[in-house]
Amino acid sequence: MNLNIVLRRINKYKAYFLVNTLGLTLAFVSVFIILSYVWSELNYDRFHSNADRIVRLTMNSNTGKSSLIDARIYGSMAPYLEKKFPEIEAVNRLMSWRKATVTIDENSFYSKKVFSVDSGFFNLFSFRLLQGDKDNLFNKPNQVAISKSMAITYFGTTDVIGKQLQILYQRKMKPDNFTIAGIFDDFPSNSHFKADFLCSYLDMKRPADWTYSYLLLSPEVNYIDLQKKIQLEMDSLNAKREVRNLFYLQPVTDIHFYSHKSRELSQNANIQSVILLFSGALIILIIALINFVNLNYVQFISNIKNRKIRLVNGASNISLSLDFLKEILILTLVVIFLSIISIRFFTNEYGNLGFELLPIKLFYIFIISFFIILVLFALIPSLFWNNANSVVTTSSKKKNYRISIIIQLGLSIIAIIASLTIREQIDYINKLHPQAHNTHIIVIPENSGAVVHKFESFKGSLLKHSEIISVTAASEPPAGIVTDNFNFSFDNQKSEKKKSLNTLIIDTNFFSFLRIKPIAGTINLTNTAPLDWERKAMKLWRLNYMKKEIPDELKEKVSGYCDKFIINRTALKVIGVDKPEDAVGKDFNLLHPMTEFFPKGKIVGVVDDFHYTNIFNQEKPLIMVCRKIFCHNFLIDYNPFQQKEALAVVRKEWDNIFPDIPLNFEFIGDEYHKVYEREYYEMQVLILFSFISLMLSLIGIFATLSFNLRLRTKEIGIRKVNGSSIVEIIYLFNISLVKSFLIAFVVAGPIAFYAMRKWLQNFAYQTSLYWWIFLSAAIFVLLIILLTVSLQTLFYARKNPVEALRYE
Repeated sequence: MNLNIVLRRINKYKAYFLVNTLGLTLAFVSVFIILSYVWSELNYDRFHSNADRIVRLTMNSNTGKSSLIDARIYGSMAPYLEKKFPEIEAVNRLMSWRKATVTIDENSFYSKKVFSVDSGFFNLFSFRLLQGDKDNLFNKPNQVAISKSMAITYFGTTDVIGKQLQILYQRKMKPDNFTIAGIFDDFPSNSHFKADFLCSYLDMKRPADWTYSYLLLSPEVNYIDLQKKIQLEMDSLNAKREVRNLFYLQPVTDIHFYSHKSRELSQNANIQSVILLFSGALIILIIALINFVNLNYVQFISNIKNRKIRLVNGASNISLSLDFLKEILILTLVVIFLSIISIRFFTNEYGNLGFELLPIKLFYIFIISFFIILVLFALIPSLFWNNANSVVTTSSKKKNYRISIIIQLGLSIIAIIASLTIREQIDYINKLHPQAHNTHIIVIPENSGAVVHKFESFKGSLLKHSEIISVTAASEPPAGIVTDNFNFSFDNQKSEKKKSLNTLIIDTNFFSFLRIKPIAGTINLTNTAPLDWERKAMKLWRLNYMKKEIPDELKEKVSGYCDKFIINRTALKVIGVDKPEDAVGKDFNLLHPMTEFFPKGKIVGVVDDFHYTNIFNQEKPLIMVCRKIFCHNFLIDYNPFQQKEALAVVRKEWDNIFPDIPLNFEFIGDEYHKVYEREYYEMQVLILFSFISLMLSLIGIFATLSFNLRLRTKEIGIRKVNGSSIVEIIYLFNISLVKSFLIAFVVAGPIAFYAMRKWLQNFAYQTSLYWWIFLSAAIFVLLIILLTVSLQTLFYARKNPVEALRYE
């Protein structure tokens, strides 16, 4: 048989060829993209030449429920350990500038990718320095290296060495001038931190209190053994302390998947989510291959007579196999061609999803593997029915058809249950967060000290406009993380060292703004300290800290203020109170290092746990107090029917008060969305995969059922002649499919339950795996397949019984 005959055969079974092409193309694209994603995830930070020797130093303050498990550590720790332990070849520290304001010529913009680093950064890490001396870079103040993309965007060239720019640190009042001393290539997408600006420390003698600290270990050093040595060393230094800090070394390649500390440099992943997405792509592949096997079997049965004739006429099994391979090769080439077009479209439209496609070598391996899989699966019909003279019984056809239907329906049910569960969890999360669904609250997050000091003026100017309903502020943005925690004195009794409370700084109207009511006492924080008092108290603390003489007048102006505190329900357990009303009115002292800034006071109110921060972890015990200087995040509620006018008011008043600082705001729902971005992405992908898997199942069922109905055309005619109605015939064919569906659901239900229960463990607050999720998935799939089968059966049942009896 030459190529023309192969093409004629494809044309003869073009419906089956199109179904196979569609299914296999969708499977190829889905699996390839998810494999690219998985490859990118599993290779996070492995591009560093010394990736197996780089570890990050972290600390757990070990103070119980409000334990500070931070990705950062004291800035002095890494250099101390480098001198103490010869196993450490080099150290490098990163200090995040958080939301920095960068000014280049006339352009001002925000960036969260600004870090101060130690000299030798490009020696420890394998990021490419395109221009500059990596051995001497960052060893002088006011040096900065910028990324290639930033240089091209704002200078139009990479020839920028020696040029100037300004950067304003979030916590400072004035920007600092920097000279560009280096250009580096953009960081890979699978790096756990990404930078656009790397700066030397402003104070070279005292770089920073808190840094992300990385150690380069000598070859053959076991980081677990070194971690034990570090712990012993720190225990001996802190023997007199009641609280024992725990120190950890994290391999840099483990950070992305297995580190979920506070203040991480980027949102990390979890292995369950990767497995979930890969399983979704695998489901599509399995369904497509089942369809491929079934349709090949259909063609094999239909072609038995022709096969017998060719064998009788002298054709060999080898020649028949070669013809078969030609057909599979053509199918594979068509599928790969369509897949490449689809992948190119995907990368053009969604190229910002944070991962790169498989390397070209792996792409070729993937194509070859795909072809081999098709060949092997295509051989299945001939392995079961390789004798052209064998009799293919109706019972064997029904048995194999039913098994394939059960597998397809089961996989589709699992995919739909997973999609519904993820959607339910995200809805549950948003219901827990205060005002998460409120589309008329905007957030201006992480403002600099220069902006914070003028917040009262900004707030007052906004409230003069009728479009603005309310304005408040807090130290953390919605879905942020409250990490500061301190010991305390309650009712004049000092807390145990292991007990502490996390501190959230709020504006006076924070709770009324979020529509949160007290469960005891009041949320009204009127008559709190004005900004002028805060400035004087800060000055007093600094003078005390530096052990300088303090004017009596300053002491007098600061002393005498009594603080007002509000706690949440979880904090009640920490302070040892059962009833909320028993805490109200009691003396409270937050044992903050800035003693003058946080004087003694009283608890005035108790609120329920309100989940202002993200809920990957349990709600923390919170103590809330008003301090305007630390309220870096502004929240604005406006009239939803005047959105355009309200946003114009915000822009106008901002430009009036902060003419040199750009306005950057988001809606409160978007703030929460960013934190759960991976979960939203998983939901969208799984919904798409569920739709694809169900459609492929229906297409496969439709094609194979069409073949079976043609084989049973005479049976349908006989039944009609003997008095069976169309409804009875449709019922006869549907009841068999319903039995297969029930078996599929019984098998798929427990599998989906187990998989989604594992996934939900990523959250501290979990939705239930409701029975209606499983029932909805079952009913949806059942109705779709019943409709598909009924319409097709109706087409054959309405034929003239005389024509049916003449069939074959």
